[in-house]
Amino acid sequence: MSLKNLIDSGFYDGIKDKDRFRIRFVNSLVLAFIPLYIVYIFINYKKGFYGFALLDTINVIILVSTYIYLKKTSNIEKATYGLLISPLPIFLVAFFQGGVYNSAFFWFFLFPIWALFLKGNKVGLRWIVALFVMIILFYEYAKITQLSLPYNINLLLILLVALSIESFIVSYFTKMRKDYDTIIESQNKSLAKYQRELESKVVEQEQEIVEIQRDIIFTMGSIGESRSKETANHVRRVAGYSQLFAKLLNFKQDEILMIYQASPMHDIGKVGIADSILNKPGKLTNEEFDTMKTHSQLGYDLLKDSKRSLLKMAAIIAYGHHEKWDGSGYPNKLKGEDIHIYGRITAIADVFDALGSDRIYKKAWQDEKIFALLKEQKGKHFDPTLIDIFFDNLDEFLKIRDTYVD
Repeated sequence: MSLKNLIDSGFYDGIKDKDRFRIRFVNSLVLAFIPLYIVYIFINYKKGFYGFALLDTINVIILVSTYIYLKKTSNIEKATYGLLISPLPIFLVAFFQGGVYNSAFFWFFLFPIWALFLKGNKVGLRWIVALFVMIILFYEYAKITQLSLPYNINLLLILLVALSIESFIVSYFTKMRKDYDTIIESQNKSLAKYQRELESKVVEQEQEIVEIQRDIIFTMGSIGESRSKETANHVRRVAGYSQLFAKLLNFKQDEILMIYQASPMHDIGKVGIADSILNKPGKLTNEEFDTMKTHSQLGYDLLKDSKRSLLKMAAIIAYGHHEKWDGSGYPNKLKGEDIHIYGRITAIADVFDALGSDRIYKKAWQDEKIFALLKEQKGKHFDPTLIDIFFDNLDEFLKIRDTYVD
């Protein structure tokens, strides 16, 4: 450690929140010394030492002013000088009234210590040098005037050397602490950087997992639809319509995303239906239609045991998207709001897209015919509130349809 580093550092310089420390330190000293000064004033006045009493009064004024100034100003640098100046009147009165014979002379040795704590080591060393010069000049003056001194100059110089050593010891350990803090801070920054990199990688991995999961879900949905010669874009459109309904119903953000990902699996149960029924070009017989209706139960059974909330939602959708508002649907003939909202949403999404698409057993309907059917089935097949939402936001639904054209 270089001499310059020792001189430039100090106990106070090692403190991170300097203003807060200084305010506490000054306030503590002010509150401690004011009662002492008041006692000095009283004693000195009673003994007739009016000069001391006057100087002690000045000290109180300086300290109180410093305390008030600290409370009102952000300029802490200037305020601390009030505390450094406060012992000066005692030294002056000690010098002029009692000279070195008065023990108050040693008050002046507080200056290097206070300066060290309040202003840093540089200022503390300046006060030590100032004391050293003052003592030399004072003893030279004593020699010339043949003044008898009770204190040996060597004793005072030893005291100054002790103050210097104390200052350097404080500086040395402060520098060590600052170096240690620097190392710790550097390590903390490295750890924080590493943590950010890990978090970024985790986010990337999670996003990749979400995308893979979404692709798998859409693929699973497409498998069910492709068995019946329907296009992959059907499940994308149903997903988009369902997501839009969820937004318009003010679902939570995670629920909006989930219904977008889960609704493509509404017909996953069709994997258990024979091709001869799925791809029959004509009208199904009653027996065949009864078999076709089992795909809702099959889809539900396939997904219901999953502990994943996404697949649980998909099970609800598969189970309820063929229920009807008036209770005439399947598989459970549920009625009204007994049908889960996910099923009611997907019911409209699925029928709207199915009617507008070519199927093996029919051609795509014109929009006017589709809209007429949806309005006619309001309160019968479909939730009337959702039908109103559909027509109030028709342009947005058509925009989704136009995005995924077969």
